[in-house]
Amino acid sequence: MAWKFKIHLIHFKPLWEFVKFVFLTSSVHGFGHVVARRTHPLEKIMWCGFVVLAVYGAAIISSMTLSRYRDNPTVISMERDRFSWNTSFPAVTICPTQKVDVEYLDRFLSESNDTKNKPLFREFVLSLGEATYTNFDRVVEHEEVPSDEYMRVIRKFMITFRPSVSSSAINGEHLTLQETITEMGICYSFNSHLAVYNSFDYWNKGYWKLLPETETLSVNPLDGEVLATVVNISTGFQVYIHGPYEVVDIASKYVKSPNGYFLQLYLTGLTLYSSENAKMLGIPQRKCRFHYESDLRHSPVYSYVLCRMECRASLANRLCGCTPHFYRKLGKMISVGRIKQFLIKEG
Repeated sequence: MAWKFKIHLIHFKPLWEFVKFVFLTSSVHGFGHVVARRTHPLEKIMWCGFVVLAVYGAAIISSMTLSRYRDNPTVISMERDRFSWNTSFPAVTICPTQKVDVEYLDRFLSESNDTKNKPLFREFVLSLGEATYTNFDRVVEHEEVPSDEYMRVIRKFMITFRPSVSSSAINGEHLTLQETITEMGICYSFNSHLAVYNSFDYWNKGYWKLLPETETLSVNPLDGEVLATVVNISTGFQVYIHGPYEVVDIASKYVKSPNGYFLQLYLTGLTLYSSENAKMLGIPQRKCRFHYESDLRHSPVYSYVLCRMECRASLANRLCGCTPHFYRKLGKMISVGRIKQFLIKEG
């Protein structure tokens, strides 16, 4: 056994001499003291501890740097190039406070021979047109109308909303309004890229594809005050201000104007820029999604509010097995009974 142990020492001696040589000639402070001949054993232990702590600290700092690159690799800087100050004009969504054309509804009922209980149907249409999360309990029940026809009934008797929209940014040319379905009912948006994806026509055609983006208005601080004018509104309304790549929901802030009043809003814009390289980062690194990176079930596009609406619809479906009629239907939709007449169920 003794001669075998001696052979092992002979084999490991060159390796130990090499390690000593590396430690003595290394530029890392402390390595030389560990293998120095005249160093006291306690001092060697102390220096070994210092080296271990230094290596551990370097590993922690390297790990933090790597984690920052992986999870939050962006920095914020001030943009001073005045030629890059162009920013999108905000999108506007207008929701009429009067949803139903009462005159047309009364005329329809007077000429109709198929409707059995006309007073009940009238109250049903009026309450359904006004239905939101805040007043579902006041929706009148009507078993003759299937739940998957609720939106068609609302659109059939909705008011004609055709105001004139213009902006000084395009020399007073008229803008078009996009009908869009929200949690507040049928509303109208302009300068929005996402409103079309919540329109009845888009849903009715069974589309899930991304559409070519329409051109939106851009403004510059050097332009001075830029005006957008909406006239010929025949009813009171709620107006929502948001970004072109955003929509509104029941929790969005709004300004309300009664019928016959003139409303003026003054806004100050603040733009955040990001370099093109941000597109190359992953979603966990950006901590956000572009509108074309949707993982939502009810929409082919993504936004923060659309995600919030998806959560609200999923919560309703989980708690009562049904979702409100103003969400896009997924699969077959059936009635869920008298108590939840205002809701629809996804099968």
